[in-house]
Order: sequence, then C-alpha cells, then structure tokens
Amino acid sequence: MPAGLTNTDEMAYVGQMPWHGLGVKVEGDAMTAAQAIEATGMDWTVSIRPLYLSNGAKVDSAVATYRNDTHEVLGVIGNRYQTVQNIEGFNLFDAVTGTGEAKYHTVGTLNGGRRIWLLAKFADGILLDNGEQIDSYMLLMNSHDGSSALTMRWTDIRVVCQNTFEAAKRDRSDTQKGLQRFYARHTRNILLKANEAREILQLQTEYRKTLEEEINTLVDKAWDAHDMERLTYTLLELDTTRPIDAQNGTTKVNAETITGLFRSGIGNSGKSAWDAFNAVTEFTSHYKGHGRSVDTIGATDEKVVNNRLN
Repeated sequence: MPAGLTNTDEMAYVGQMPWHGLGVKVEGDAMTAAQAIEATGMDWTVSIRPLYLSNGAKVDSAVATYRNDTHEVLGVIGNRYQTVQNIEGFNLFDAVTGTGEAKYHTVGTLNGGRRIWLLAKFADGILLDNGEQIDSYMLLMNSHDGSSALTMRWTDIRVVCQNTFEAAKRDRSDTQKGLQRFYARHTRNILLKANEAREILQLQTEYRKTLEEEINTLVDKAWDAHDMERLTYTLLELDTTRPIDAQNGTTKVNAETITGLFRSGIGNSGKSAWDAFNAVTEFTSHYKGHGRSVDTIGATDEKVVNNRLN
C-alpha cells in the first residue's frame, strides 16, 4: 500500500478524491465527526498493556499501546502516557472549532492506526495579487505509538497544485504568539486543554493577514533564471567553481530539478520570487530523493514516497 497506508487503515473525504485514489467518499460538502468515525471505521480504541521481560519480570518504566480491534501493539511508551481515543480527539477538535466555520474535509489513519489525522477547511482563504487562491485548513494530528504529541495547526494550501506550505518568514515573535500550532503531550490533563487550544488558534486571523502580505511580496517581486540559479547554489551548497551541469551525482540532478520547476512547475512561469518559493516546495513534496541515489529523485515507489510523507 502507498504512503504509509496498510490494510487496516482507512480514509474518508468529501469532494474530489484526495490521495492515491483511495478512501471512502462521503456525500455533501462536509462531514460531521460521527460521519467521519463511521466512514473510516475509526471507532476502535487503544488500551495500555504492561510489558514483561523474557524471564517474566514486569517492566515498570514502560508500557505498550495496543489496538483492541486488530490486537496489534502500536508502540512502547513511558508509563505516564495518556491515551487519546479517536473519538476523544475528534471531540476536542470540535470543541476548538465549534463555531461552525470549519468543515471536515479529509480524515484517516496511517501506519496501521499509529497515526490519525483530520483536515478541516475554512470558508475564507486568501486571494493573491496574481489571481491564485490559497485555501485555509486546520489539521489535527495524533499518534498512538508515542511518536508525537497531539497537534492542531493551521495549514494553507495553494489551490493550483494542492501543495501545503508554510510562510517563508518565521521569527520568534510568531512562535511565541502560537500562530502556527498547538501541542498537547500525552499526559493526564491532555483533554482539558480545549480552551488553551482555542485561544491559540483564534490568532489565525492575524496570522493569515501576515501570510497574505508575505506571499504577495513574493508574488510582486521579479525573479529571473539568474536569481533562481543563485538561490539553488545557496540552498544545495553547490560548488561555486562549477556550473550546475558539472556538479556531482544527486547534487546535479537536484539542482537541475529545482531550476526546472521554477520555469515549468505546477502553476509556475519562472518570473517571480513566488515561483521560486513554489519550485522548492514542489521539489520537497514531489521530487526529493531518499539517500544519495539519483534514481530516487522524483521516484514514486513506496519507500521513497513514505520518506517524503514523513
């Protein structure tokens, strides 16, 4: 199965089929939490099980998370770990976005249920100076294997190519304001933090205004092939004594791919700093290789795609 999807994973969506032609279509323009749970079969639960050594001695410092429907161990975690069941995560999301502005768009699980995610779309997005549209979403992510905290974050998607991106400029004041995301570690009070998440994420209006200004600065800034080549040399730390076509191995192919995407990537025309930004974005999400093998650059086999996804 592609991109971290196993035969015990499910997806549900509204509108256009989003991912590798997989998922259950839910009619209408939005899902409720109950529809999402039903369509994906995500009503299964996770429990905590003790760990024992081969000699029968109990491990006091760690426990295992266990998926009750498939009887699969999902992860080994510390003994203070607090599970967040799928329905609890969805209910927390509803408590944060309970104004009715957000509509469930796509939900699913990955890696046998070790990760769950929910994407909700907001009605108002950003219309750029060049006519492109940026849609605004909130993404909830949670893990059942201890690999990550429960996270809610704003994410903005360039409609022309469905690429998710973040603003190029991030300073400490943005982080301190919490404009990007909310984290809650899997501890005892995790489900009591809806108010905190709501306060943080309500700052998205200010964030979106800043984002629109920053993106339009890139849209309006002229950028030519020489500028893109200079940027590529910096990004990939190329040997400045050699032209791109004389660079070594994967470095050469990466550089040629990025400069090519600047000219003819999805939605690009090779004329602005916005085209440069999206060339790098498209390279990262669709072309980045695995390790040092040239053959993996732009490859679509499962191992490479999974690496890009993660």
